[in-house]
Amino acid sequence: MANHDDNHPQADEATPLRISLSMPPAFDGISGSFKDWLRRYEQCALAAGWSSQQQAERLGLYLKEPFLSGWDAYAKRTNFEEDKKTLLTIFDHVRPHQALKQFQDLRWSKGQHPALYAAALQRHLNRYYTKEDFPDLTEEAKAKNIEQMVIDRLKSDLPPMVRFQLLLSEPRTIQDACFMCESVLSLDGVNALGNSGLPQTAIAAAAMTSNHTDESATNESGDSIRERILRLEKKLDRLLELRGLRDGSTGTDQPEGDALGNVTSSSSSR
Repeated sequence: MANHDDNHPQADEATPLRISLSMPPAFDGISGSFKDWLRRYEQCALAAGWSSQQQAERLGLYLKEPFLSGWDAYAKRTNFEEDKKTLLTIFDHVRPHQALKQFQDLRWSKGQHPALYAAALQRHLNRYYTKEDFPDLTEEAKAKNIEQMVIDRLKSDLPPMVRFQLLLSEPRTIQDACFMCESVLSLDGVNALGNSGLPQTAIAAAAMTSNHTDESATNESGDSIRERILRLEKKLDRLLELRGLRDGSTGTDQPEGDALGNVTSSSSSR
């Protein structure tokens, strides 16, 4: 019996589980950023049980030219983290002005989860706000700037009803803003609005519905509520004009920035 136990180790001594997972396609520089591809490569390699040295040694098998030549010339092939840092410096170095342009050019696509869109915006801004270019900017100030710029882009880029809800609620964090966006987008017919204008009657109705609880809690007068609705309508009109979504207007005759002083388009973020 003892020999039987020796030949069959206990469960806690068993070989660790290895996940069978296909490695990503060889990187060619066309399908996306090198940094994103490396993250995928690393996750697949770790799931397959590769050591750091094995990841470094096998990386060249998944690179096409000119990335293969760069790996062959500069990678030491003993430590994946070191090789990754070296190759990113060569192939994925994004200057601040390039990161800012990527932030400005990024657009929300219909059906995309707001949190994923916000994460992509944050990634570009993190590359923009570097210690080298902003040595006096504290981490707290950097985080605050990024948060406000991302929220402003959500206000500017998402469908009209979503933007109206953000203007109405004024979220203070990206997480809250994304939650509000997803809540509105999940309603039937909101995604169908796309980039079309929102009728004034719908705006007023939405404002009255959203303010019903606040009215009961704060005992606001009817005049006060109507004034608030009018202010919100003007803000929304301003956003729609800047985006060229209201009655075919291009918004070119209007100065940038809304009534709140927020950034309302990608070009005005800086």
